[in-house]
Order: sequence, then C-alpha cells, then structure tokens
Amino acid sequence: MYSFDINKFVSIDFETATRNLNSACSIGIVNVENLEIVSEDYYLIRPPRNEYDNHNINIHNITPEDTCNCDTFDLVWEKIKEHFDHDAYITAFNANFDLAVLKACLNNYEIEEPDFYYLDSLMISRYCGLTGKLPERANALGIIQENHHNALDDARINALLTIECFKKLNNEIGNRTLHKEMLKELENFNKIRLRESTSFHKKFRQIDTASINSMEFSKELIPDADFAGKLVVFTGELKSMDREAAMKKVVERGGIVADSFTKKINILVNTNKVDTTKVKKAKEWIEKGLNIQIIDEKTFLEYLEWNYGYIEHWKNWRYNFK
Repeated sequence: MYSFDINKFVSIDFETATRNLNSACSIGIVNVENLEIVSEDYYLIRPPRNEYDNHNINIHNITPEDTCNCDTFDLVWEKIKEHFDHDAYITAFNANFDLAVLKACLNNYEIEEPDFYYLDSLMISRYCGLTGKLPERANALGIIQENHHNALDDARINALLTIECFKKLNNEIGNRTLHKEMLKELENFNKIRLRESTSFHKKFRQIDTASINSMEFSKELIPDADFAGKLVVFTGELKSMDREAAMKKVVERGGIVADSFTKKINILVNTNKVDTTKVKKAKEWIEKGLNIQIIDEKTFLEYLEWNYGYIEHWKNWRYNFK
C-alpha cells in the first residue's frame, strides 16, 4: 500500500455516448490539494465512430456535432495521464462506473493501464449519513449543483462533497483516525473489472431502497389494494418519471420496493416490454404457481391514477363525515 495524503486527490467524472463503456465523450478533472481545489480540466472526446444513443444525449446534452472534430480518447489520454499516478489518489461518485469507463477506453486503444488507487465518494458520504444522488448529497452539505451530468460540474461537485465530508469527519473523529480509516478504503485500479457495456437499469441500483421504504408520508394518505403490503420491483427504464420517484409513489401507497429479485415479489413493472432476466425468471415462477403480476408502464400509471383519485375521494368522504 502506498502512503497518501488524504487531503490531496483528483476528482473525475466521465460521460458516455452509448451504453458501451468505451464510448467516453467527455471527462472532467478537478485537482485538490490541502482540501482546496487548485485546478480544473475539461475535455470533449470523440467516441468510436462518433456514435451516440438518444438516451445518453438526453442525459448530458452532448451530441455528435459537438465531438465530430474532437480528439479521440487515446489523444486525450496523453493530456490527462499525469493525473493517474501515485502522487494522489482518484475519487469519483460511484467510482465503479467511471473507472470501468476508463478501463474500457484504455483497452479499446490498447493503452497500458496506469497503476493508481481510488476512493469512492459514494462510500465517503455514507460515513456522513448522506443518501441519494450526487446533487442531493451535496445539497445536504450546502453545496448547490446547477449543471448535473456535465462532466466538469460533476467532478467539481464531487470534489466539494469529498472536501466537506472530510472536514465533517475530521471534526467528529480527528484527522489521524480519519486518515487511518480512509486509507483502509483505498482500492487499486486493477480491482475494476473490464466490461464491454452497461445496461441503463443498472444505474438504478444506486437508489437507496431501504431509505425509501422507511420514508414517512402524510397520514392523510391511506394504503390501497394495488400496492398495500406488496413487494414491487422494476425492470427497464421508465419514460414518465425516474425510477426513484416511481418507487416513492409505490411506498406512499403502502407498498415495498426492492432492486433484488426474490420469490417474495408480487409485482414486476416491465417498463420496456422486453424479456429481461427478471421477466424470464418471473415467468418461470408464475408457471410454478407463484402469484406474480407482470405489468407494463401504462398499467403502472393507471394504478397510480386510480389510487390518487381514490385517496382524494376517501379524504373528501372523511371530511364530510366529520
């Protein structure tokens, strides 16, 4: 294990053009020394064949026109590789994703992998009791993000989040203990597995379902038959809302949500009408006699609409009864 100054690190963030992990189209890099930002860099990257998926464009607003004349990753790497050495460690929010992108890009251009250590700020912020996505965790510490999914802004906000978490933890447990605990959490880049692509639904696994299930909602709302006491799992990408919002609506109506798939499931919301692994497994269990509903997004929304109307009717009835 190398000796690090935990107050000196490099915060990074990648955006990708497609579901392929080697399709980096931008990177933000923020250098921190003595818990102060000292420099920032941002590069647009021309992904392989300059191909993009509309889903990705809708997330970060980078288009093929933006990168058609930009350097490919191998040329950008020559400009940024100095950041990935032993002088400082790397941080990223949900580092497994960003470093998987880095590994896939290096592999695609047959570039020798650097040897460095990283610290996941997702874990660091959990030490401070924070949950949610990057903007939500940052906001809890008074850091406002205005341009989420811009690689430089995400790298900057991640750096500020890490800085504030370190300051908070330093006040609580002391610098020496903090240094010792953080060194235990450092991982080597060689731990990151080389993967070809990522499915969009995997990003939803960042959602803290335990926190959602424990949320308290207005006592004016009552459970209903569609969701009350039922375990609901989603597969695929929702078009009408993000998955976290959908999960909260389920719990609001008395249901329970999960990411993992077990035989206890009652409702599987198959938003893309594709036979994913979850759908295939649910169908197998249905054939074996388990009572599992497989519904599409339209039906899910109909459940929510009916439930809302029912709740409003119930509230009006209770008011008039009084």
